Amino acid sequence: KVRRLRTLRDNYERRLRVTDTTIATHTAELGRLQDRVSTLDRGPQQASQRARAAISPRDQAKAAQIATQDRVSAARDTIARLEKRINQVEKSQKSRQDLELALATLQQERDSLVVQRDELLGQIGERFMEVTDLLAERDQAQERLSRIASLLPS
Repeated sequence: KVRRLRTLRDNYERRLRVTDTTIATHTAELGRLQDRVSTLDRGPQQASQRARAAISPRDQAKAAQIATQDRVSAARDTIARLEKRINQVEKSQKSRQDLELALATLQQERDSLVVQRDELLGQIGERFMEVTDLLAERDQAQERLSRIASLLPS
């Protein structure tokens, strides 16, 4: 049972390490995507500024509207991707919490088994002492019986 607990604990600890790695990867990916969104926002702004300088006010307004729509669309796509990543990270964190709870339960069970083992070892020691005392009594009784038998006429 102790070997089973050790195996389960090792498996849970391995899963915790995998979960930590996944969370770190997702966090890095989230940062990368946020940097990418910032970069994408700058490109349309610069293009919009160049376009405004070259075209009429009406055309500028139309170009600004299109650029804004493009930025809104890109932002929505990015938000959807980020929400998906956030959900994955939250699931990973939930899995980690579940694994930590299971590990704590297994450690409590192991501690309980250690206490039981110690109690049983104590009982075995007591029984051993009782058996030793009984063997000594038996040996004394046999010795007395031998002395009594030697006193009896043949």
